[in-house]
Amino acid sequence: MKALKLQLAKKSKKEIALLYVLVTAILVTLYFHIFFRTAIMSLGVLLPKVSVLKKDLTDGKSLLKNRDAIEKEKESLQHKIDSYGKVFPSQHEIPKLLESLSSIAAESGVRIIGIRPIAQKTKDLEKKAKAYQEIPIEIIARSGYHQLGRFLQKLETGDRFIIVKGIEIAANGLNIKKHNVKLVVSTFILVE
Repeated sequence: MKALKLQLAKKSKKEIALLYVLVTAILVTLYFHIFFRTAIMSLGVLLPKVSVLKKDLTDGKSLLKNRDAIEKEKESLQHKIDSYGKVFPSQHEIPKLLESLSSIAAESGVRIIGIRPIAQKTKDLEKKAKAYQEIPIEIIARSGYHQLGRFLQKLETGDRFIIVKGIEIAANGLNIKKHNVKLVVSTFILVE
């Protein structure tokens, strides 16, 4: 009987110890659940944001390391934009372009009788919603062959981007050395 009491006492001590451990585990779980649940949930939300911010930070650091190269590339691109601005005039520079065509003609010995931009159909303009727009220009002039050749050469090798789209040469009954010339040239303007 003593042995049985001893066994029961040992068994009850084990059960009591197990009960203490179980109650402690339950209390610790409840404590963490009550006090740290919101922190753990917010941590779950913040961890992806932190990883994105870390990536942005490393990207920013690499950009800072390459700042000089980026600045040089920016200057190069700005230089290209400026040079394209010179080659492709804007809409408000069309009168200046027509004046420069007249002065090129005068330098070449070509007498311009009429010069005007050709109106384009609005359908064509809507289809070509690009950074540039083609502007055809009709030039009616009186010139000899050599002067016309110099004029065309200056047009196509000048500062502005100009393409000769069409040319008609007809004899002039009043002067056999000066021919009636009708040119259609196109330039391109930057669309703002």
